[in-house]
Amino acid sequence: MKRKLFILLTLLLPGFGLHAGTAVDYVANAGEIVKAADWDKMKTVTVDFDEYSYEPEELVFEVGQPYKLVLC
Repeated sequence: MKRKLFILLTLLLPGFGLHAGTAVDYVANAGEIVKAADWDKMKTVTVDFDEYSYEPEELVFEVGQPYKLVLC
């Protein structure tokens, strides 16, 4: 049985992303950004994992669009 992990992901700031880096990448007001998001317009993105692969292979997110990321 697959378990689902739900992660709320919001990309509301230019340059805010999933990349390793320096303190410049730190978002000090992340809580405010999440509260301000219009969650009625949230899009769900599902990533299905298999033993040696996952689908879709590429994810593209729009700045300002709230997302729910579902990992299965």
